[in-house]
Amino acid sequence: MDAGKDFRLESSLSKYLAVMVAREVTQWAADLFGAASVILDHPIHKFPMDAWASSLGEGTQDVQKLVIFRELMKENRI
Repeated sequence: MDAGKDFRLESSLSKYLAVMVAREVTQWAADLFGAASVILDHPIHKFPMDAWASSLGEGTQDVQKLVIFRELMKENRI
């Protein structure tokens, strides 16, 4: 909180979008590399799993969506 402002909406939006972009980009890279992306020794192998795991540390996507929804409801007094 900076000067009393609540940044829950902005932080949840940032977390949600960052994980979505990471998942999409790493899936695209895995598709690009094809069968090589499932070989354990290949560098691209770990990135899709890392992108998926990052959502666990930041709160699941469903939790982030819930926080975003609640904050928007508060802002609009619905």
